[in-house]
Amino acid sequence: MGLNILIVDDQKKHNQTLARSLKLRGNETYSCANSEQAYNVLKKNKIDYILLDIMLDNEDGISLIPNFINTAPESKIIMITAYGTISSAVKALKLGAEDYIQKPIDIEHLVCMLQSNTIRKSGKKNNSGTMENCGIITKNRQMLSVIEKAKLYASSDLPALIIGESGTGKELLADLIHANSSYSEKAMHKINSSAFSESLLESELFGHEEGSFTGAKSTHKGIFERANHSSLFMDEIGDMPLSLQAKILRTIQNHEILRLGGKDTIKINVRFIAATNKDLYTLVHQNLFRQDLYYRLNTGIFRLPPLRERKEDIPDLVKFFIASKKQKFHDAVELDDSVINFFLDYDWPGNVRELQSVIFYADAICRDGKIRKEHLPEYILSELSPSVCNGLSFQAEYDDRDEKTVIEKTLKEMNYIKKDVAFKLGISRPTLYRKMEKYNINGQKQDETSVI
Repeated sequence: MGLNILIVDDQKKHNQTLARSLKLRGNETYSCANSEQAYNVLKKNKIDYILLDIMLDNEDGISLIPNFINTAPESKIIMITAYGTISSAVKALKLGAEDYIQKPIDIEHLVCMLQSNTIRKSGKKNNSGTMENCGIITKNRQMLSVIEKAKLYASSDLPALIIGESGTGKELLADLIHANSSYSEKAMHKINSSAFSESLLESELFGHEEGSFTGAKSTHKGIFERANHSSLFMDEIGDMPLSLQAKILRTIQNHEILRLGGKDTIKINVRFIAATNKDLYTLVHQNLFRQDLYYRLNTGIFRLPPLRERKEDIPDLVKFFIASKKQKFHDAVELDDSVINFFLDYDWPGNVRELQSVIFYADAICRDGKIRKEHLPEYILSELSPSVCNGLSFQAEYDDRDEKTVIEKTLKEMNYIKKDVAFKLGISRPTLYRKMEKYNINGQKQDETSVI
């Protein structure tokens, strides 16, 4: 990688370990415990990245950002944060920090972050001529692991199966697999299995000969044939009728198709990538999905985590969506801090796609350049907790107390009515349920069913 990296962290052991790990990967590192030492390094050396701990011994890391930027404007600042301080990291990003990473630091995660930021800032492209990660924005360890495995797997011509809830980015991962494959010189073809009736889907997949059915006035090439020597992305494969699943399997195995009404098979060379938001294994046992097709696709399964499991990505995603609106409409929009706090607390059942829609909706009705809670959709506002409205948080109020004890006490006070407990604590009900599960808290009265 070959970067000059300044580490500003008052925890000597952590600082030394991080410096040693980065040096082993070909970087030059400088270690400092405070801002005075850091300024001396910045004045004498060209630093690519400053890894700045958000909590130093006698200093607030966030307050140092403006001075570091003035001293070394070419240096990019990566904040080192503790668990549960994402809202502070968001403040750091607003002051000019480039990114942030949570402790304990996964060195491979950090290296990937530095490489991605360097590529993004320089505008460099990968070997296939596409921007790094094909638009997938993440610092989540699980997501980064999926991306790296997908890049390695892409070099084969084996079929791939992407599993994830709606809105998690399955199509983006398919783009990444295609971009890193030997088929990338041609555009990938895409089709949604649930968008066609069974008869129309068969024709769209495999094509038909003239006169093969009423209305077939000419020969039609199906998408498999059109995608020859490229990739084919088939979304919602779990919704495909069983009869067509058998033909899909035969096509994948034999690399050939037979048009409707045709007599001769046609050889094809297609990289097959499928996606679904359903549990195919369960569908197999329900006889709703072919077992042989499942195990054929099972050679390369990639599971995408939902947004609620990668909330550290929310600030970057918000920044990206706002930036995309600025480029399109040339307006300056920012989010009120209370909205960001709520976004981090909300569970996003519609995942990244829902977050994008909420940002675009709020932007459309915002008139003064600042998105506030009143600009959010009504269904989102119904989940808005009073603490978020006031820019507070449950964690902030109870930092010095036993969180489990507070929840158990509030459950008793509120007669185990969960919506009242969540309201009093200033958190959403999904967050309350997660915390109860985390601490193994019994949410019911003794020998009684709790009121939801």
